[in-house]
Amino acid sequence: MPDLFELAKERVKQASQRRLELSEDDAEPAQNEGTLSEINQRHESCTLICGSASCGKTSLINRFLDKNETPAKTIALEYCYATRTRNNIKELANIWELGGGSFLSNLLDVTLTQKNIEITSLILFIDLTQPEDIHATVMPILDVIRKKLDQILREINDKQPTLYDKIMMKSKKRFEEHKDTKIIKPFPIPVVMMLARYDEFQNYDTERKKTTLRLLRYFAHINGASLQSYSSNMENLVTRGRSLLSHFAFNTAINLPNSIDPLKPVFVTAGSDSIESIGPLSGSHGFINTYQEALEQWTYALNEDFSQKHADKSLPEDPTLDKQFAELEIDRIVDQRSRELEMYIKEKRDRQAAAEKAQQKLAQ
Repeated sequence: MPDLFELAKERVKQASQRRLELSEDDAEPAQNEGTLSEINQRHESCTLICGSASCGKTSLINRFLDKNETPAKTIALEYCYATRTRNNIKELANIWELGGGSFLSNLLDVTLTQKNIEITSLILFIDLTQPEDIHATVMPILDVIRKKLDQILREINDKQPTLYDKIMMKSKKRFEEHKDTKIIKPFPIPVVMMLARYDEFQNYDTERKKTTLRLLRYFAHINGASLQSYSSNMENLVTRGRSLLSHFAFNTAINLPNSIDPLKPVFVTAGSDSIESIGPLSGSHGFINTYQEALEQWTYALNEDFSQKHADKSLPEDPTLDKQFAELEIDRIVDQRSRELEMYIKEKRDRQAAAEKAQQKLAQ
């Protein structure tokens, strides 16, 4: 069993090599060269696809790539790419898929860098048929991504404050005049929460559907994300999913009207919703002033409506825990590697915390 963290780093190297090959093929005269940011926006994109297991992530990628094959279970972090030529310019779409639900969410850390922050988007799959797993699935993933993006933004601010201001302005622009602006905490990258397995969800009773969608609309809204229903078994929703992936990959247009009808597939663009439109959550009381208060209210309501499973219960999704594959020597090595990975992550976080404290003291 290979070291998953080393495997992820190897995938990054392969992606970097592919980008280098394409950039060499697409070399332009020096007088036409722009800044790295401008070149990235013109030629390249990066899309992260992750979230609930067995919800059609690989199927969507295969359909986007026009692959007619039965999707295999994604074990860890998989990389693929798509290219096209538009106006005599080669465009490269990097696509990363994380398997295993939230169990391996730390692997997303290696896919986010200073060089790709302006061209990266996130598609987060959420299983509509398993509302009791929502918190355990989405929070570890979003926490990893937020922390990594915060780290990257601090580094950019130190070296390129103008670029930092540009990224932050673009992130907040859609919400600066929104009446809920005080409680919205947008990501500096576009985020879409893909509400998967809609073909099964549509058969649930109306009240359950209303409650589930109200909670997910609220959560998406306060995180500055869009919402879109999806099912790999419904061709119209597959088409919508491909359009979304094409939009992130090649900046194509999406022409879908907003829909918040709980009896139909939903499509809600970031910034178009509101707390007033969503309505009160279970147990809501008082006026919400901050993102943290809004998140706490959502967490409370989520547990009230659908008692949440502990995050540890997602561990059986890890195929290395399947007893039918038990191998004493291999399992011993995997266990050792897992401990080393945990130590590495802890040391990295400790170093970051120490650096932040040092900066705060200098600022004082």
